[in-house]
Amino acid sequence: MKRGLVRVSASLMVFFWALVSGCASPVSQPLPSSDPPTSTPSPSPARTMPPPPTRTPTFSFVFTGPTLSPEQVQTNILLALEGDPGCELPCWWGITPGKTHLEDAYARLAEVGLLPMPDRIWGGYFMFILFSGADQGVNLDYRFRVLEDTVNYFEVRSEGIYNSRSFVRIWDRTSPQSIVTQYGPPSRVLIRGSADPGCEGGQVCNSAPYEFWLYYDEQGFRIRYVGTVELSSSHEFCPTFRNDGNLGGSIRIYLKAPDDEVPFEQHMSLSYPLSLLQKTKDLVELTGMSMEEFAERLQQPGPSFCFSTPRDIWP
Repeated sequence: MKRGLVRVSASLMVFFWALVSGCASPVSQPLPSSDPPTSTPSPSPARTMPPPPTRTPTFSFVFTGPTLSPEQVQTNILLALEGDPGCELPCWWGITPGKTHLEDAYARLAEVGLLPMPDRIWGGYFMFILFSGADQGVNLDYRFRVLEDTVNYFEVRSEGIYNSRSFVRIWDRTSPQSIVTQYGPPSRVLIRGSADPGCEGGQVCNSAPYEFWLYYDEQGFRIRYVGTVELSSSHEFCPTFRNDGNLGGSIRIYLKAPDDEVPFEQHMSLSYPLSLLQKTKDLVELTGMSMEEFAERLQQPGPSFCFSTPRDIWP
C-alpha cells in the first residue's frame, strides 16, 4: 500500500478533528431562588422513599495519551489497515470480540490516535476521513457494542463512492480475493441485486447497485461489499477489486465472537434491516457452483471471475 500522503488543508482537518474529538459541554442547571419563602410550610408526615430504580452504568474514558495530529492519525490508520499477522478476523486492530476488555480496546485505539465517543445504543464509535492526494476523502466508521465491560460485537464501515480508486487501494487486503486467499472458501455467498437503478429527478442511469456478501460463520465474521452493474437484460457481476471487476466503493465488516449465541441478524438490526437481508439470493442457487469452486475461480489469474443472472429476478 502506498504510504505517501499529501498534507490536508489545516483548517479542514482541524475542523473535522474538533468535530470527532470534542466533548459535549455540560448542561447548565438552574440556580435555586434566593427569595425567602413567604410562609413557613407545615411539616409533612414522614414517608418511606422507594429505592432508586436500577440503572445500567455507563462507561467513560479519559484520554491521557499524546494528542496526535490528523495527519499522524491518518498514517497510523493506513498502517493498521495493512493488517497484523497475529490478528486474524474476527480480531480487528488487536481487538477480539468476546475477549478484549473495553479499557484495553480504548487503549489500543488510543495508540492509533483515535478517541471513541461513548454512545448509549452502540456503546462506542469513532469516525474519520482518510485523504489521498487531491481527491475527496474515504470515510472510516467504527462502532462496537459492550457486554459486561467486554467488546462483544463491532462493525467497520467505509465509503469511497466519490473516490473509488483510493478506496480500492486502501481496502485491497480486505477484497473478496484477499479474504478467500487468507481464510479459504466462505460458508455462504449472498447477492442482493436491483433491477431499478433508483435514479432521482428524471436522471438517466445506465447502472444499478448490488451487494456482495461473504459469510464466515464459524470464524465469526461477515463482509458486505457494494458494486455496480451495467443495465441490460441481464446483470453481469464481477465481484473483484480488479480493474475489470465492478466491485468497490463501500465495505462493511461485521464481527462477533464465534461462540456468541446471539445471531448476526440481531446484532446487525440497528444498521441493516432484516427485510433487506431477506432479499438476498444464494450464489450456489444462482450458479450451481460450490463454495470450493467459487474460491478457486475467484483466485484464478487472468480476467476477473464473473457470472450473470437475468435482470428480472431482482426486485
